[in-house]
Amino acid sequence: MKMGIEKKINSILFLNLFAVGLSIGVTFYIKYTDFMMKSVIDKLYNGLFSIHNIIDIESLSNLNQGSEKSSEYLQNWKKIKNIQKELGLAYIYIVLINDKNQFYFVYDSGDDPTKKETVDIYFKLYKDAPSEAFESFASGKMVVVQGQYSNPLGTFKSAFYPIRVNGEIIGVIGADYNISNILELRKEALITLMAILLLGLIIVILFGFIIKQWIVNPVIELNYGFKKIANGNLSYSIFLNQKDEIGELATSFNTMASNLRTSFAAIQKQNKQLEERIEERTDELKETLSVAQELKTQQDGDYFLTTLMAEHLMQNRNKSPYIKIDFLTEQKKKFQFKGKTHNLGGDISIAGNLNFLGKKFTMFFNGDAMGKSMQGAVGALIIGSLVNSIMSRSAANKRVITKESDRWLRETFFEIQKVMEAFDGTLLVSCILGVIEDETGLLQFFNAEHPLSIIYREGKANFIEDGATAHKLGMPFNKDVGLIQFQLQPGDVVFCGSDGKDNLFLNENSNGASIINENQKFFLKIIEISGGQLEKIYSSLTSKSELSDDLSIVRISFQEGQLT
Repeated sequence: MKMGIEKKINSILFLNLFAVGLSIGVTFYIKYTDFMMKSVIDKLYNGLFSIHNIIDIESLSNLNQGSEKSSEYLQNWKKIKNIQKELGLAYIYIVLINDKNQFYFVYDSGDDPTKKETVDIYFKLYKDAPSEAFESFASGKMVVVQGQYSNPLGTFKSAFYPIRVNGEIIGVIGADYNISNILELRKEALITLMAILLLGLIIVILFGFIIKQWIVNPVIELNYGFKKIANGNLSYSIFLNQKDEIGELATSFNTMASNLRTSFAAIQKQNKQLEERIEERTDELKETLSVAQELKTQQDGDYFLTTLMAEHLMQNRNKSPYIKIDFLTEQKKKFQFKGKTHNLGGDISIAGNLNFLGKKFTMFFNGDAMGKSMQGAVGALIIGSLVNSIMSRSAANKRVITKESDRWLRETFFEIQKVMEAFDGTLLVSCILGVIEDETGLLQFFNAEHPLSIIYREGKANFIEDGATAHKLGMPFNKDVGLIQFQLQPGDVVFCGSDGKDNLFLNENSNGASIINENQKFFLKIIEISGGQLEKIYSSLTSKSELSDDLSIVRISFQEGQLT
């Protein structure tokens, strides 16, 4: 059975709704729920880790019935209670194990030791302890309960952390988080997703009705007219009150029918009609050129807006007294907007400061989004927004990050990777992301298929790493990301840059023609000739070669001018 144009259009609309709605909506729902549950686990970890650090662990084994009346016990209980409230946890408790392999409570944030009605429940057995508590005790690791449990107060997620005294595990710290609100938000997100799909269905039906009135019915009328002409009815005419291409087609149809009804003897009349058609086409051509010029202006405006957003994201917020960071950026694409020349490209650099476990670090990022002009610029905007968002979250209100810097680097890689994978390979970014401990100069970074980083020391430039430690961001990646560690010395300068510094047209051909640079160590010589100075490096590059791609260089110096 032949499918009509109306069914084809409706099928395309419904398929687009189905594909876009499921791919975006379901992906968002999954990532949204995963993110919320990860935040719960992070809070549980922070609570357990904080309790483990503030409580005198060695004194736990000396507690017994009646200890809850001591001032030291009350002080510890208040610390536990404060951490529970600060992190928004439902309960935090400490249980030890007895000779019968049974857990019993020694601290519980839910039971106030200052109240008489709660004193008799202290040091009671934890009879319904979950298997994960024993698993944490046996493995010596933090264990998160896979499921959740519910009671009249809500639904809770739990985790356990082992307590060690002189290398021996004597019990575990437990924490519960009320996830009732999260489950409700997840339910609301699902309802919202279904509502959006329903709204999209209504819009598709509306669009289908409009398309039928504006396009399908006129095309059917035209098809009917052509059949009439083919059957010999040259007097048939089509009347469509539309000022668009279909209306022009109807006019052309009627003109054709009229021409077939006239004889070749009316040559003069046909010539006149031809002149009128030429004038019409000339006006249409002028109108088309005008529209093209407007589109060009709009495109340049879009380029300008994109450039402004990229400049806002490319921020050097480093304030370290030990480490100095400078950026050099030269985007390849140039365009005119309102009489001024602007640049557009896919390179981006970002720098700032972080605090890991009380130690100050300087963070740097240099990335190159794949694609030319607008595609690369959009990629730079996306990766720049992600990195800036992570930095804002990690450094907000002088926050102290309760994890090691190498763990933060790995978690940051996979957080960005998860977002980039949603683009199904259409958006790839090579980059280097690293941190430097301000006082010691210990450098840690990963290289996601980016040009090798360079160390400039005592007048010599050499590569730091042998190759990439991770795939480009956005490519399918199931392995752990590798990290490079390098100890900087006072006066050391590190350079990270995009492949624009290597993909150069060199003016060295004997015939006067340019050749493409294939020497990977060419840029090392440029650094040495320029004495590691950024302006001189740029002058040397542009005087001896021509850029063929976006160029970005990050210069990082450690205690420069303080050589020992």
